[in-house]
Amino acid sequence: MSSSSSVSHRVVSSNNNNNNSNHAAYSAAHHHRRCSSTSSTSSSRTRVQSKSRTQYVLCVGPAGEAAGAGAGAGYTQTTSPADPSTVVTGASTKEKLIYARSPTPKTSTLSAVEGVCGTPTPGTSTPLGAHVDANAVNFAVHAHSQVRSVSLLLFTRDTLKQNSINGGLPVAELELDAASHRTGSVWHVRLDNLAPGLLYAWRIVGPTKEDIFPTTAASPNLPVSDAVAAAAAPSTPQTTTDPATGAPVPTANLLNSRGARCDPKRVVMDPRATQIVWGNLGTNADEYGVVPADGNCWPARASPVPNVNEMPFDWEGDTPPGIDISDLVVYECHVRGFTRHPSSGVASQRGTYAALAERASYFKRLGINAVELLPVNEFNELEYHSDESPIVRRNFWGYSTVGFFAPMSRYASDAANVRNEFKNMVKALHAEGIEVILDVVFNHTAEGNEYGPVLSFRGLDDEAYYMVGDDEVADDGKGGHYYNYSGCGNTMAANHPVCRQFVLDCLRHWVTEYHVDGFRFDLASALTRAPRYSASAAAGGAGHPDVPMGTPLELPPLIDAINEDPVLRGRAKLIAEAWDCGGLYQVGNFPGGKRGGWLEWNGKFRDSVRNFIKGTDGQSGAFADALCGFPSLYGDSGRGPWASVNFITCHDGFTLRDLVSYNSKQNIANGEDNRDGEEHNLSWNCGDPGDEGDPQHLKLPVKVLRARQMRNFFVALFVAQGTPMVTMGDESGMTKGGNNNTYCHDNELNWLVWDAAMRGQYDEDGLNELPRRENDSADDSALVQFVGALAELRSNQPSLRLKHYPDDRVLQWHGPEPNQPIWAEEGVEDRLVCFEWKRLPDQPPAAAASMTAMAGASAAAAAAASEAAAAAAAAAAAAPAAAAAPVAAPKTFGELIAQPADMYVAFNAGHESVTVNLPHIDTNTHRWISVVDTSRPAPMDALCSDTDEAVAWSVQGALSPWLNNANASVLLKPRSSVILLKCKA
Repeated sequence: MSSSSSVSHRVVSSNNNNNNSNHAAYSAAHHHRRCSSTSSTSSSRTRVQSKSRTQYVLCVGPAGEAAGAGAGAGYTQTTSPADPSTVVTGASTKEKLIYARSPTPKTSTLSAVEGVCGTPTPGTSTPLGAHVDANAVNFAVHAHSQVRSVSLLLFTRDTLKQNSINGGLPVAELELDAASHRTGSVWHVRLDNLAPGLLYAWRIVGPTKEDIFPTTAASPNLPVSDAVAAAAAPSTPQTTTDPATGAPVPTANLLNSRGARCDPKRVVMDPRATQIVWGNLGTNADEYGVVPADGNCWPARASPVPNVNEMPFDWEGDTPPGIDISDLVVYECHVRGFTRHPSSGVASQRGTYAALAERASYFKRLGINAVELLPVNEFNELEYHSDESPIVRRNFWGYSTVGFFAPMSRYASDAANVRNEFKNMVKALHAEGIEVILDVVFNHTAEGNEYGPVLSFRGLDDEAYYMVGDDEVADDGKGGHYYNYSGCGNTMAANHPVCRQFVLDCLRHWVTEYHVDGFRFDLASALTRAPRYSASAAAGGAGHPDVPMGTPLELPPLIDAINEDPVLRGRAKLIAEAWDCGGLYQVGNFPGGKRGGWLEWNGKFRDSVRNFIKGTDGQSGAFADALCGFPSLYGDSGRGPWASVNFITCHDGFTLRDLVSYNSKQNIANGEDNRDGEEHNLSWNCGDPGDEGDPQHLKLPVKVLRARQMRNFFVALFVAQGTPMVTMGDESGMTKGGNNNTYCHDNELNWLVWDAAMRGQYDEDGLNELPRRENDSADDSALVQFVGALAELRSNQPSLRLKHYPDDRVLQWHGPEPNQPIWAEEGVEDRLVCFEWKRLPDQPPAAAASMTAMAGASAAAAAAASEAAAAAAAAAAAAPAAAAAPVAAPKTFGELIAQPADMYVAFNAGHESVTVNLPHIDTNTHRWISVVDTSRPAPMDALCSDTDEAVAWSVQGALSPWLNNANASVLLKPRSSVILLKCKA
């Protein structure tokens, strides 16, 4: 057949590949999918002869009419038995799977397809995925050991859109002979002379059960090829009932046997696809979230065949910034939300990788050196769409991965160039000294539970990738169920050898191919649970044979493998969200955390700081623990304070402004009657916003108090030991109207509104009206400037970036009087916390002594700890001191405060002013310089190197009579915090 013909080659696909048919309960998180009907295409079969095996394709002309000649009446079974040595049976054998190249050369029985590809050869079993091999492409995919047949499907972008509801129309389908194209559990083929612009996917034929394909006279247990043909024939689908909704669900969506949903009607993606093309979804950021005309929100999917002539990306000498782990300042950012608002002012298409790259300098001016991107792996933003819902809902956050190796295509200006656009973004951020950390979701996939769609993993090897019940049934009695430690319907079997290798390969891919600098693992505790096959430790298993699936493991194989991986170790920063939805909470004790130098999102920091700042009594001890980097959690882990990722807010919950503006969540816009979202927010609205009076508990106008509280939270975040993380929009006072679960909104609830920052936060809050300046930008707002000043202070003062937990040499607690702290006691209000970070000694501190007393230990234990610290200090003093390099005298205010200095910090969380006396200093040699006071109007609330010299010195002149005398003191106004530096006079 001529390559210029309008006729395409395909094998008939059957009813809806993933047709959204009432999958309302496939996810425990109630992620709804819409219904769509099936479609059919008139076609005829043309036989293409291979050397020793018959290969079948279908000929379809324009508009789907039959074309070509020689339509066969049916398929003829011509099978070749697999090499017995490659058959995999039993758990212990499965544990020993090794993806290796075929030991002996093999010969393919397939023929060339004119205009599509040359004569196929067996290829090799490694590497998995699709990779250029000289002038050809090698395809390799792992499948269940009982799979009988695997076919490689080739599409064009146009044919993928045809009959998209059923998986598209392949221009060629190559059914692989197991004897030639299988090694172990890997099926492989090598193709040359490939037509340009092709896409590929797989069809898998494996074991089924009679409740899925009933045995009848008209439909016996068919051989492989006949089964494919029969699946294409029109029929009435078998259905069962979804127990959660009562809706009919095709039984083909249920687990047909443990670890086998290898349905020949399904077209499945390569799990290692580096890019994903959707039949009828958008191809750029402006088409994000647009429902296809046919209403099918889960159209056919395939992946571009690698281009053998593709030029390598020009990284222009890009190297990782290599930020020291104790110096990180992280910014949690959503790629689309960051620039999608019209006020972003970017020249690039808004909401794209290119637009984020255009704003890279913003992070640097803010003092950020690491951007943590919410999921950028390919997902389907239409996952929650429903025609029946009056609420327009989109999967905005992206925690429902479809393609782990592929960047999200609709975050690109042009989906066809998504990989290079992502790389250019990384390169631009690196040029500004900013690292890129990806939020990755290996705890579950978009395939959901037993009612979910078959996209990839489920159709290849269910039990290798998921925790699936062993001989257990779902509530309706129709098949196995999925363990749900993710809260989203399924849990990946991360410690199964196959899945473990998949995760490792994926992480390596993003580091080597895209130069990313680290990963934040969503619900990382789910990755520490035992898989099904845990019987043979010697064979790489998870442990003892009686370890039940889902049991938390002391040393999970995946975590151990990541820690020891030569590509990742020492190169990629690793951050764990150390809990899951099954109740496993490992904050401070994440398995392998010490060996791999893992950081952990610290929810206890968030709660302790929220409680203290809003004025809850009895919280001073926990707040002090948080300020020290939580040695109570991490002190025995062998890690430093940097292990605690400190945050006040994150994407999931209130924004900082809403935290000080709402007492309860306002989630009606989500369409779930306000039932969704966290109830335990530890928020305070600072009083009725309509009440500008002076009730006993409120001495300030509400707006001003809220602005002050936001600043107090930021002060706590930046003066605490650990790794601070700022959430996108908090630096400019972004509000979501009290909605603390905006996962489904592609609008201003989740978009950074740059106008708000441009007009100046101080103006909105009534703190101080300053004129708009020409060329105002987001970082000109007062709150943004405040955050930037704190980040600069942290960068300048090594005492805020300790690698070891503080002891009495570097930390001294105070109260209203120096050295007399007030901790939580019955009947004592403990809303005042004062302390002093001292200049670092030459030697690292030896122990966290003062923390023992702070945490409420016995007096004897406190004395012993203090004695140990004193001994360490004496030893340090006895050591020969290194000669200090001469330091030039500062010439400007910015230079003065950039010098390392003792730092006095005080928080007054009460509603009355408090005067505190400062530690004594020699006024002939030193002076106290006030750099932060959240009760002052902007721009005097935080002074930095960018502060006008006259403004900075006028502040010092006004305070000098109180700060620099024999009885120095400072006035702490209600709900305020201050920072002073002990500088040379």
